[in-house]
Amino acid sequence: MRTILLLSQIDEVQNWLVAFLKDKGARNIAYIIDAKKPRLLVEKDYIFKDKLVFEAAGLGVKMVDLESVAGTDLETVFEDIDAIYVKGGNCFYLLNAMRKSGFDKIVNKLLNKGAIYVGESAGAYVACPTIEMAHWKHQDRDIVGLSDLTGLGIVPFLVSAHYTDELKSVLAPYIKACKYDVKLLKDNEVIISDGVSARLIHNNLL
Repeated sequence: MRTILLLSQIDEVQNWLVAFLKDKGARNIAYIIDAKKPRLLVEKDYIFKDKLVFEAAGLGVKMVDLESVAGTDLETVFEDIDAIYVKGGNCFYLLNAMRKSGFDKIVNKLLNKGAIYVGESAGAYVACPTIEMAHWKHQDRDIVGLSDLTGLGIVPFLVSAHYTDELKSVLAPYIKACKYDVKLLKDNEVIISDGVSARLIHNNLL
């Protein structure tokens, strides 16, 4: 059975996530950084604090820059990986990197082999059938000029991350017009999916 975890803000749920991954027997994590690369260009000292938390918990972390491994055998890159953590950031940049590297072509094979997909914010958006929701309320800018917003489609619904009650009226017309089911995801929540159904884990259960 596939395991897909979608979240808004890892700082809010990281202890739960680490415990979940270890309970599932995960030892090695591939940490995809591409969504953060636009920020890294201007903030060279940016620290991946969540990487340090994973390592402190005894998990092996392999940092993966999809753009830099484009043209290589990606299955080798993800060999012996138990979980794939896709860091948040710019989802347009991320999706473009996934396509250029061919990650979008192998993600289903990795999931079928048992790898757990963990998507934070942009990483959650690209897991959906489309990333159209990135235009609904975000500061996300399409800095790569994507005309095709088709996502990985490993879940059958859309996610609106960083949801707050104040955004209800802003999102309402988009959700009404959307052909997909839309799940609202607060920073202290996690969606767990098998690729078909989904359940929301609230903060009081984390």
